[in-house]
Amino acid sequence: MTGLVVVAACMIAIGIVFLWLLLHRNAGLRPRGGLEWTGTIMSGLLIVCAGFLMALALAGEEQEDTARRGVGRPASDIAFKLLSNDAPQRLSDYSGQVVLLNFWATWCQPCITELPELDKLHDDYAERGLAVVTLSDEPRDVLDMFEDLWPKQTVSGYVALDAVPEPYYSELVLGRPISYVIDREGVVREFIVGAGNYDMFERFIRPYI
Repeated sequence: MTGLVVVAACMIAIGIVFLWLLLHRNAGLRPRGGLEWTGTIMSGLLIVCAGFLMALALAGEEQEDTARRGVGRPASDIAFKLLSNDAPQRLSDYSGQVVLLNFWATWCQPCITELPELDKLHDDYAERGLAVVTLSDEPRDVLDMFEDLWPKQTVSGYVALDAVPEPYYSELVLGRPISYVIDREGVVREFIVGAGNYDMFERFIRPYI
């Protein structure tokens, strides 16, 4: 798809250059003669068609990204341990609830900033069937050094990076924070990259509560 975007951009550039040459030749006035009119119309059509092609290519890339991130598909299960007591858990344990799955790290300042927002969201919506699951892929001994940063209300756990399945793994290696909204049927409905606040997360989960 990226190749189509490049081709479309080149076509638009060529069309603009031809239009500029035609109009510049006539000092910005309208074309003279059938040949110049034909060239102007063809250049305009080239720009319009290239713009349409670029729009289709970008839409296709967006659909590919959405599919790659698992949106619209059943959420992959994850086995993890709770930070509070090392009890084993699975994401599937929260089947039937709306799950906001968030990946964070102690070295990620935006993650630290949004954790209190996620705590509050979990506290406010738990009775309505929301489970906010916050996971770090850092070793337990590292996390123990930053215990004051741990989320206090969410389902807070840790998991080894190599135990994280797709599609989460591919996004984790690019950075954090990332979040997923999973509906009561276990289908991924939203993918959120970057830090958010309470209001933003609330907008994402409300359609599924």
